[in-house]
Amino acid sequence: MRRRKKILISLASVLALLIALELFCRFYLGLGDPPLSQLDPQIGNIFIGPRTYHRFGNTVTYNSFSMRSREFDARRKNPGEIRILMVGDSVINGGSQTDQSQIMTTLLENRLASQLHRPAIVMNVSAGGWGPPNYWAYVQRYGIFEANAMFIVVSSHDAWQWRTFDPIGGLGSDAPDKTPTFALGEALFRYLPRYLPSGPPAKPREPSQGEFDQCMSAFRSLITFARAHQTPVVVVQNLEQSAIGKPENEGHRLFRESCQDMNVPRVELGPAFEASLKAGKSPYRDDIHPNAVGQQVMEETLEPVVLSLLAKPATIPAP
Repeated sequence: MRRRKKILISLASVLALLIALELFCRFYLGLGDPPLSQLDPQIGNIFIGPRTYHRFGNTVTYNSFSMRSREFDARRKNPGEIRILMVGDSVINGGSQTDQSQIMTTLLENRLASQLHRPAIVMNVSAGGWGPPNYWAYVQRYGIFEANAMFIVVSSHDAWQWRTFDPIGGLGSDAPDKTPTFALGEALFRYLPRYLPSGPPAKPREPSQGEFDQCMSAFRSLITFARAHQTPVVVVQNLEQSAIGKPENEGHRLFRESCQDMNVPRVELGPAFEASLKAGKSPYRDDIHPNAVGQQVMEETLEPVVLSLLAKPATIPAP
């Protein structure tokens, strides 16, 4: 009887510990409800919506078009509605580390509606690992949603970032297709391995000329498509933190020269990020991704550009 009692106490203690760890992972760490993905054969990895996820204490919303945006109608019902289409990768997506209210597109949407006293939607078409071929494939599939203007946000590496078809599914996947049963399982299989000892990091692979050609061709096709639909295009060039104050790299040069060749206006985010750093702020989460402060910097940089475009009668429908 004593032995059985000890066994029961031990089992109860283990169960209590597991429950405590599950509660800790779910409610303190914010695990257990990752944004889910599916694999599109042309576009690549896209998020599953319409659905709102709760992650790391943040709200993350994806709509029916796999945008990190609120739900809206594909066709404009209100002729006075302002529509801005933003395409990019994890830089504008913000990731689960950034609340829906703090991403640049939400901030800009609220500012436009407040300043212009008109309904506004700023569409966030993005996913981690995307490049110009992904943006182009998405627009070919869904169109530009009657946008008043389209902004293409690129970083240097997007000049060779060919379509990603990352593995989807599985408890340890960075692109899960099912909600995990236990937050503890996600912590153990997805995140714990990142903190365990591993070998030296793999040497970065040199991109091929074919990858450059495919990406830049898709980039130009996207611009041509928007222009064919009488939609103004602006290219926004992001700058990695490590690239601030250094000579222009190859990817940045290719996008700049393509914009010059096609007479496309550009916006450089580097100076705004540099000014933020000099002011003692921290706009980067890592070398490339803006945090909530960086998302605000992007919004403040792009807002006057958007307002200038909307001030032109040809780019905005009459109320």
